[in-house]
Amino acid sequence: MVTPPRSVSDVRNFLLFWSKVEEPLAGDVPAEVVAHGAACADHLSNWHPHDLELSVAGLLHDVGLLLVPGDELGHPAHGADYARPLFGGRTADLIALHVNAQRYLELTVDGYRVKPPPTAAFAAQPSLMTVEEAAAFQKHPLFRFALELRRADDAASEPEARADAEGIARQVARLTSLVRSLQRQDAAVSKEYT
Repeated sequence: MVTPPRSVSDVRNFLLFWSKVEEPLAGDVPAEVVAHGAACADHLSNWHPHDLELSVAGLLHDVGLLLVPGDELGHPAHGADYARPLFGGRTADLIALHVNAQRYLELTVDGYRVKPPPTAAFAAQPSLMTVEEAAAFQKHPLFRFALELRRADDAASEPEARADAEGIARQVARLTSLVRSLQRQDAAVSKEYT
């Protein structure tokens, strides 16, 4: 069971702590996991500047590797469980779907193979998606956005894409923007029903 953060400060401290750890943890180098997430979020911020949820999903998509070290195949679910209470269902669902997007592309795009990221030991890889699973995935309301997250994940796997401390700080600042946006939405909905 993953303990979700109570505040943006908790997430900021979590990411900043792990961004300084260069020693491998169950095959993953935490500093590289954080830098990779920030680089992924940078791509998404550039491609979709008004979609904070997508950018935050990019930043946090691999935190499950740090939350439950060694559970490569379970990391999307762990990351989603971590993000959901603070950053909402859409962000969490995108995190949960990023490996299914990989599986989908491996099935449907001739020659597509996920690039070994600088973040992981890259030992356990998911099974190939079946045609039936692909058809169901295409109908998911977040299908297109999950593919965008995967595209950014792949782009952030290039060695020169690793974000520096400034890039990490820039993306961590987006966390606060998303939480404020979600709070405003909640307040507007509450106001409608009072």
